[in-house]
Amino acid sequence: MLIIAKHTLPTELKSEAVHTKFGVAISRTKSLQVVQYDGDAGYYLIRYSESGTELTDTYHGTLESAFDQAKFEYCIDSTEWSGIRS
Repeated sequence: MLIIAKHTLPTELKSEAVHTKFGVAISRTKSLQVVQYDGDAGYYLIRYSESGTELTDTYHGTLESAFDQAKFEYCIDSTEWSGIRS
């Protein structure tokens, strides 16, 4: 797994999306990573809890699409990410 970019969300941030698992709202997202797995051309936007547990992910065909999803959900501009690799 290659970590493309990371972002820690501010405590006061409110998400535009509610993520659920088996119909139950999951914990508040504290950090995000955009990753790419070996042999996979797409990108995953992964959401993590305060304790670092993976909460959920979404698959994106392009890096731009993953950043766009994070911007929609958390109002994060692509320039706010750290460790960006291309």
